Amino acid sequence: MSIITLLITFNNYRFNNDLAIQTAASEVSLAMRQAQSFGFSAKQAQTGSTDFSKPYGIVFDLQNPKNFFIYSDTNGDRAYNGGTVCDGSDECREKSTLRSGISVQRVCAEYMNGTLTCFSGGARYLTLTYVRPNPEPVIKVFNSSNVEITGPWKTAYVELVSQSGTRMYVVTDYFSGQIVVQSTPVIP
Repeated sequence: MSIITLLITFNNYRFNNDLAIQTAASEVSLAMRQAQSFGFSAKQAQTGSTDFSKPYGIVFDLQNPKNFFIYSDTNGDRAYNGGTVCDGSDECREKSTLRSGISVQRVCAEYMNGTLTCFSGGARYLTLTYVRPNPEPVIKVFNSSNVEITGPWKTAYVELVSQSGTRMYVVTDYFSGQIVVQSTPVIP
């Protein structure tokens, strides 16, 4: 009887863990799609503003791996220049927090020639900026000194990890703007 209880408890934990990371990956992909929609269509740069011309993007900061941010690129540099508070005083428009022990483990970007480069400790953040009328993101990676790591990039990968080590991947493609969630390893 105790073996059956142990098995049920273990499988329940694994099920809850898998569900949590799948939910987090879906939330990240929906936030990417929201930033894409804001950038592709017309969304005011700030509440009360009459400026609808600013690109929108999403940023994954490895120094803040439990959160990600949707931003309005108010200065046009195709990168995030905001903080972590999201009070409307800078480019940050929406802050999302990963729950249930899920975090961004690393980000990867693929060069146009197909070479894949992954960043964890050495990179600081990955930005995907959507500039109207294109559904494709401008992909940028910055190191811990906020210096851009030269691309051009064709695909961006965000690796999410749960407390138990389960991984999910959210992928966006420069050529199509497609956003995909995968559970199979797409990066080494």
